[in-house]
Amino acid sequence: MLQPGVDPAAEKAARLKRAQESWERLFGETIGAELFALVSKHLSASELTDYAHSAVEALAGATDGLVKPGDGGLSKDEAEATSKLLAALAKDVAKSADAWLDGEKGQKLAEAISQWTQENPAWTTGIVVTSAITAAVVAYLQNVDIPELEHTFKLGGGLSASAGLDLGKIQSLGLSAAKASLSYQSKSLKGSVTVTHDGEKDVNSITAKVSGAGALGHATTVDGKGDAVIRDDGTMSLSASGGLSSTLGGQKTRAEAGYSQSSQDGEITQERVTGKVRLGEGGEYREYTGFFDRVDNTFELKDTQVTNDGATSLTEGVSRDASGNILGSRELAHTFSAGHTLGMRDELSSAGTGQSVSYRAEDLGGPFGVGFSAGTGTLAGFNANLDYQRGDLEAALDLELKDQVSKLSLSAGVERDAGWSYGGDAIVNLTDSRLEELGANLGWQHPTEFKSFAVGYKAKWLEQNPEIAHHFDSSFEYAVGRVSARLSGSVDLQGRSLTGTRADLLMGYEVNPTWTALGGVSYAGQRNADTHNLDGSLTYKAGVQYKRDIAFTVGYTPEREEWGIGVVIPLGR
Repeated sequence: MLQPGVDPAAEKAARLKRAQESWERLFGETIGAELFALVSKHLSASELTDYAHSAVEALAGATDGLVKPGDGGLSKDEAEATSKLLAALAKDVAKSADAWLDGEKGQKLAEAISQWTQENPAWTTGIVVTSAITAAVVAYLQNVDIPELEHTFKLGGGLSASAGLDLGKIQSLGLSAAKASLSYQSKSLKGSVTVTHDGEKDVNSITAKVSGAGALGHATTVDGKGDAVIRDDGTMSLSASGGLSSTLGGQKTRAEAGYSQSSQDGEITQERVTGKVRLGEGGEYREYTGFFDRVDNTFELKDTQVTNDGATSLTEGVSRDASGNILGSRELAHTFSAGHTLGMRDELSSAGTGQSVSYRAEDLGGPFGVGFSAGTGTLAGFNANLDYQRGDLEAALDLELKDQVSKLSLSAGVERDAGWSYGGDAIVNLTDSRLEELGANLGWQHPTEFKSFAVGYKAKWLEQNPEIAHHFDSSFEYAVGRVSARLSGSVDLQGRSLTGTRADLLMGYEVNPTWTALGGVSYAGQRNADTHNLDGSLTYKAGVQYKRDIAFTVGYTPEREEWGIGVVIPLGR
């Protein structure tokens, strides 16, 4: 992050230095600093900055749909905002690389590199430009934290380069990782080398992968693959596997064998051999699978037979866990028709025997869905669930009865055409006669205008510290003329003590139909476990919004002297 008082020129130089280090890690000692020195004659610092800014500005014209609600805990609005960010950034990095390579300087760089390498100038140039632009974007967006973004450039001759940002939740604001890779693919062989930096764990890793396939005679093919991952935190993993596909006794046959190993600081933590044989294909086959781990002496063997065009499966197995317990099991599953499935299981172990049966019908009685399972012995217990969905109402009930603990879960939600929505859920511990969770929510949104409110409450019983934790949250949106605002906040209580609070105010002034100026302030407070005081900080924000699609803010937190770039949910409808 850029700290107050830091010389912008010095910061720019530091970013270019990080880019150089990134390129050197990518190409290794063979190319490294020598190639970077050659490239720097043709690709200037200002051009890197321009391309980084271009990637951000292009967010305005993005399309959505890449990220779905629920990914990483994203709400619907957060997912839409993130999708537009990802789509635009991926498109613009590709566009910038292609445009630069087609230009005068791109041609000069290709000529210079061709003299340096004397072969394959096209893919070498592509890798360099891709890495350069991606490094600039990584430097520019150091505080963006969104789901994974990756774009691959086809460079011809079976070669491709990819560069990406491996990121997390949209409003955490911290770069998680950056990576770049070189890959080769032909008709029978594929390989890649990837360099990754994990910003959260501060770990660098190199991953090498290779896979291939070929034919032995008319009806037999062989294939194999291998992976190796080396990290500078002392961990390493290796894996290799091979397979053979042929026809045996008039039926398709597939055999596979594999080996994997993991280690930490030179000590092997897992060493596993795996195998699989499948006789038949589609909905009619028999499959044998198994593994053995030398380190903890665990193993598993399974025999699965699938019949009736995939409708029926029978699996028998035996396994050993790390404690030395042997478990034998048998499972039968059959699908009678769409949405109707019957399952049975029995097992035998040193702890005893157990049997269970289950049934699920998705379309029983029109809007109803029902399921249940019951077991004895080591599988003792009963579970039943009922779903209902019709019109604007969704409801669910789940009952779980076991020797250790029995629970009842209920949930219901309604969405009205007038913009109202409300719902609730609860979990009751029947064994201890205690309410474990209780939630309720209420909201309203105007169908066309920027007006809405939502309130929610969640109570949860804390098993480790026997008391109830309460969480309250709310949000309000309103617009008058050219001014719009969103106020949101939350409060967390444990017992009678305040453990955390948050408030966020974002306001916008519509300069014209395209651009809106943004400003706001947020507060976050958390109880200090040592002093029991509430430690809080204010963040002041300013930014811009393009139409109703993309909104960015730059924030400053005086208490920590930190700057950050944030992607926020746009204001307006």
